[in-house]
Amino acid sequence: MSSFAQKREKKTNERKELEQKQAESQTKYQEACKIMKKENKTANDYDRAIQLFTEAITLLQNTVNAQTTDNNKYGTLHAARGNAYMQIGQYQRALYDFSAAVRFDENCNQHYASRGLCMLALNQTNEALFEFNRAIELKGDDGQQYLNRALVFARLEQYQKAIDDYQFALKYCKDPVHQFKAHFFMGNCYRQVKQYDKSIEHLQKACEIKKDEAGAHNNLGLSYFENQQYEMALERFSKAIEYDETKATYFNNKALALYHLQDLKGSLIEFEKALKLDKQDARSFYNRGNAYLALGKIKEAHEDYDEAIRLMPGNSKFFHSKGLAYQDCQEYDQAIKMFEKALEITPDHIPSIFHLGLMQHKNGELNEALNSFTSVLNGAGKNRLVFESRGLVYMDMKRYELAIEDFNQAIEQEKTFPETYYYRGLAKIELNQLLEAIQDFDIALENDSKNPGIFSGIGQSYRLMQNYEKALYYLNKALEKSPNNHEFLIQRSNIFIDKKEFVKAIQDLTLALDKKPNDPQIYYRRGLALYKNKEFKKCIQDLYKSFENKPFHSYIPDIHYHLGISYANLEHFDKAIEPLSNAIQLQKFEPAYIHERAKCYLLVGENKLALQDFNDVIQLQPQNAHAYFGRAFAYKALGDFKQAAADFEKAQMLEPRNYKLIINTKQIYHVKYIKLCNPGEELR
Repeated sequence: MSSFAQKREKKTNERKELEQKQAESQTKYQEACKIMKKENKTANDYDRAIQLFTEAITLLQNTVNAQTTDNNKYGTLHAARGNAYMQIGQYQRALYDFSAAVRFDENCNQHYASRGLCMLALNQTNEALFEFNRAIELKGDDGQQYLNRALVFARLEQYQKAIDDYQFALKYCKDPVHQFKAHFFMGNCYRQVKQYDKSIEHLQKACEIKKDEAGAHNNLGLSYFENQQYEMALERFSKAIEYDETKATYFNNKALALYHLQDLKGSLIEFEKALKLDKQDARSFYNRGNAYLALGKIKEAHEDYDEAIRLMPGNSKFFHSKGLAYQDCQEYDQAIKMFEKALEITPDHIPSIFHLGLMQHKNGELNEALNSFTSVLNGAGKNRLVFESRGLVYMDMKRYELAIEDFNQAIEQEKTFPETYYYRGLAKIELNQLLEAIQDFDIALENDSKNPGIFSGIGQSYRLMQNYEKALYYLNKALEKSPNNHEFLIQRSNIFIDKKEFVKAIQDLTLALDKKPNDPQIYYRRGLALYKNKEFKKCIQDLYKSFENKPFHSYIPDIHYHLGISYANLEHFDKAIEPLSNAIQLQKFEPAYIHERAKCYLLVGENKLALQDFNDVIQLQPQNAHAYFGRAFAYKALGDFKQAAADFEKAQMLEPRNYKLIINTKQIYHVKYIKLCNPGEELR
C-alpha cells in the first residue's frame, strides 16, 4: 500500500475514533443530564452525574484531534459539571468549572452568571458583581441576570440599585416564578429603606402570585410590623403559620405582633410554640423575656435573658435588656453591670450609654453619669431627653447654672415639652430666681402638663418669698391632684415650720411616713419638727430611726448635732457628748457643734475638755461673747481666776447690753455654769 493510501487510512481511522469518542462523550453527558433532571436526587446521584460529566470531558480531551472539537461543547460540559458541584455546595470546584466554561465560550452570558453565583456563595461579593455586569452586557434582556445582580446590590446595601434591577427583571421576565422573585425581593429592599407602602405593595403582589408561599406572607407581615400596623402584621404571620407550621421564626414574629398589641399572655403562648420548634433560638428567649418583663415577671424575664445570652453571648442587646429589667427593679448596681457588658460588645451603642447614665445618676455616681450623657450627646447629636437628663445630674451636683444651660438646650430642641420648663423652674428656685421660676411653671401648665409637681414648685417659690398664703394654696392644690405624694407633704410641712406651726408640720410628716414608711429623710425632717416643738424625746426616737434606715450622707452631721442638743435640752448632758463629738468629727469647723459640746463638758465636770472646746470656738468666732463667758467658767473651775475674770470682762465688752453677762464673781464660786440660751441656740 502506498504511503498516500496509508495516510488517508490513518486519517479515516482518527476521524472515526474522534467521532466515536465524541459520541461516547455525548452519551455520558446525556446520561448525566438525565440524572440531574430527577426531582429527588441522592448524594449518589450527584456523585454519578459528576463522574459522567468528568468522563465526558476526559473523552474529548483525550481525542487525538481534540483541537478540532467545538469549544462551545467544552464550555457546555464544564458548565454542566459546575452546576452539579454548585447544587451540593462545592462552590470552589464549581467556580473552577464555570471559569473553564468562560474560557471556552467567552460570549455565553450564562457562564458568567453561574460564575457570579459561585462567587456570591463564597462571599466574593464585588467579584460577583463584575460577573453579573458582564452577563447583562452580553444579553441585556436576560431578566434572570437582573435578579442575580439585584441580590449583589442588596448584599452591598445598595438597595435603590437593587430595586432598579428588580424593575428590569419584571420587564423581561413574564413567567410567574421570576415575577414572584422580583416582587418578593423588591418588597424586602423597600422595607430596608423604610418605604413601607411600596414594600407592602410588592409583597402583596408576591402573595397573589404564590398564595400558599409562607415566606411571602411572613415578609409582608414584617413590613406591616415595621410600619406599626400590628393587626395586619398579625394576620400575615398567622397566614404564614397556616401554610408552614415548622418555622419557629413565624411563631416568634406572631408573638411579637401580639406583644405590641398588648396581648402579652397571647404572645407568651406563641413564644412557647416557637421554642418548642427551636430550643436554640436565642431571639425567642430574648423576646419572651421582654414579654415577661412587661408582665412584671422579673424572675422569668431574667431566666430568659440568661438563656439568650448563653446561646448568643455576643449580642449586646441581650445584656442591654437584662439591664433594663434590673433598672425596673431599681437594682442599679446590677443594671450598671449589664449596660457595661453591652458596651464591651458594642462600645458605641447609644441606648446602653444613655441608660448607663440614668443608672449612674440613680446610684449617686454623678461624675460618671455626667460623662455618659456627654458621650451620648457627642455620639448622637443634640437630643432633648439627653440634655434634660444631664441637667438633672447638674441639679444634684448643685451646679444650677449648668443645669439651666442644659434645660435651655433641651427646650431649644423641643419648645413645647412641658417637663423641661418644670425642671428649669426648680433650678431657678435654687438660684433664688423666684419670679422666673414661677414663669417657667406657668409655661409648663400652658403646654398641658399634668404634673402636679408644678403646683408644688410654685408653692415653694412663694414660700421663699414669704408669701405663705399663696404657698399653702399651691401646695394644697398639688395635694388635691396627688394626695399620696409624700414630697408634697414634706414641702407643705416646710411652710408650716416657717410659720412656726410645728404641730401641723408634724402631722404632714407623719402622713408622709404613712405613704413612704421607713424613709430616713422623712424621719429626719419630722425629728427636726419635733425638736422645734420641744418634743425632745420623740425627736431623739425619730433621729435614731433615720440612722437605722441610712439617711443621705449630707444629713448625718446634723442628725448627730440634733441628737446632742435634744439630750442637752433634757439635761442629759453626759448622753449629749457622744453625738456632738460625732457631729464634730464629720464637720470639724462648725463652731456651734463645738460650743454645745463645750457646755456639756462643763456641766459634767470635764473642765479641761470644756476649756479646749471653748478655745476652738473663740478661734473660729473671735467675737462670740457666749464662748468667752463659758470659757470663764472653765477657767474658774480649773482655779485660774485671773483668766476667768478677763473672760467675763471680755464677754461684757462684746455684748454690753446683755444683762445675763453682768455677774458678781464672788456669788458664783460654787456655780458650774449660768445658762445664757437653750441648747441649740448658740451662734452658727
